[in-house]
Amino acid sequence: MSRLLLAVRATVVAALSLTLVGPGSAAESGTVAPAAPAVEAAPASVTTVYASPDGDDGAVGSAELPVRSLRRALALVPPGGRVSLASGTWREGRLTMERGGSPESPLVIEGAGIGKTIITGAVPVTGWQSAGGKVWKVEGWSTNCQQLSVDGVMLAQIGARSPWHTKVLWANKVCLPPRGKGVGDLAPGSFYHDGDAQTLYCQLADGSDPNSHSLEASSQDFLINGGSTRHVTLRGLALTRSNGTVSGDRSTLLRLGASHWTVEDCEISHGDFVGIGITGEHHVVRRCSVVGNGNTGIDMNGSDAAHGYRWFADRAPMHVLVEDCAISRNNARDFFNDWHAGGMKCIPACRAVTVRRCEVRDNRGAGIWFDSCLGDILIEDNLVVGNDTGIFYEISAPAVGDGYGALIRNNRVVGSKHQGIYVSASQGARVEGNTLFSNWANLVIHGMPREQHQLKGNSARNNVLGSAKLADLILFAGKDAADNVVEGNFYARRSGKSEDQTPRIGVVKGTGYDITHRDLVKLAKDVGCEREGRCGDPLWRNADKHDFFMRNDSPARDKGWHPPKAAKP
Repeated sequence: MSRLLLAVRATVVAALSLTLVGPGSAAESGTVAPAAPAVEAAPASVTTVYASPDGDDGAVGSAELPVRSLRRALALVPPGGRVSLASGTWREGRLTMERGGSPESPLVIEGAGIGKTIITGAVPVTGWQSAGGKVWKVEGWSTNCQQLSVDGVMLAQIGARSPWHTKVLWANKVCLPPRGKGVGDLAPGSFYHDGDAQTLYCQLADGSDPNSHSLEASSQDFLINGGSTRHVTLRGLALTRSNGTVSGDRSTLLRLGASHWTVEDCEISHGDFVGIGITGEHHVVRRCSVVGNGNTGIDMNGSDAAHGYRWFADRAPMHVLVEDCAISRNNARDFFNDWHAGGMKCIPACRAVTVRRCEVRDNRGAGIWFDSCLGDILIEDNLVVGNDTGIFYEISAPAVGDGYGALIRNNRVVGSKHQGIYVSASQGARVEGNTLFSNWANLVIHGMPREQHQLKGNSARNNVLGSAKLADLILFAGKDAADNVVEGNFYARRSGKSEDQTPRIGVVKGTGYDITHRDLVKLAKDVGCEREGRCGDPLWRNADKHDFFMRNDSPARDKGWHPPKAAKP
């Protein structure tokens, strides 16, 4: 477990934070974004601008005479107006917002729905020629595309074609380990771009002719950048494909503006680095699918340009809400995930953020990760399945005035390759009423020693823990640990199971995860934990299918996960 217990100096955290630059900066996309369309005075009577793939950018933007591009629509729409995008595929990008709205009248960009209105930063690739054997090529291809898809499925990139392939930021590891070096290393299901020869190569998984398939290469550095705008709503859109990592930057399909952005009922997929980038305050991401992005699904930075995008102690509450979203299969490009990757990565100085009722599944990295953050972080009612680490609160502590560091409650955390819920070198975390099942280590309060950080004032109460591969609970009790409480948890023993189901608990003073106790009575006597802890069959309906409903006569009925309240319409 040294992978998550390595000491990281503050300078490394600062370097990590600095790579997430502010909205609209040249470093974000690798080159200076083109100037925004000239701002035209829209007629006072115009509040909605219509756009259609069959439109004309010389048109007025009415329902009868729509414009052709989103770029043109954004130039015409007045503050607080509405852009209505028809069904179709829009091959656009590098759109920096110049207008927003007001609390009473946000600017709205609305599509016909997910799968109907598609904004993509990719272009079709045609005219493939045989390069010998099962390898094919297109000559004269100047764009160093970081992603190539065939019939919507991504091919693996060959070669070190991005600065990320050589950049080292954490633990002396390359951020994006390259596969192979050149065209000679192509394998089924891969591609390579030869920059010197300006030739794009591919080998399909089944060895077939790419001319009989639909291939698309990423080309736009980003799709939409909110800049300094406020009060903007995006609804009913699918945003996909970006190419900003060609310059070694954190390209972002969609970067929210300064404040009060709402993104709802959208799909954000297959960005080459991040799907949604968040800075600022009062944002909402609701009922969105954030899938298959190259590094991270949702990337959040609580700092700002005035602080160099580094941690600072008195950051005001952000009041950011992520709810009812599906966040899955991110870090599709297999970045080094102990550095920065997974479903959500929030670093640094995030404060007053809520993540609730989301399904966070099969991300290569942590599912929900708050690193170097502050307090009033609420993580509740989520299903977190099959991630490397489930929920991760790392080197974080509440600011003055916060009610807690993180309140992690009523989540189902299942099948994590490492920790289910991990409170690492942090303070003020409350882990309450969760169900943790079949993780390598269900609940870990450790991460020590960690330079300049303490493990202090954390608690774990009324959780249900079962079927861990290594340990139900690991608690660090060594130097710089104090006032951590573990009490009233329920250790599941399912009837009819042949394996040993006695609790596996480690109370340790070193870096390891040694099991020190198998008996709750002895644990209570030795270290004062779990005086009210219990073991038994929780009488789940079907835990193997993540159905943790409990019968009315369950001895754990007042503990663990319970169905959350329904979402508001």
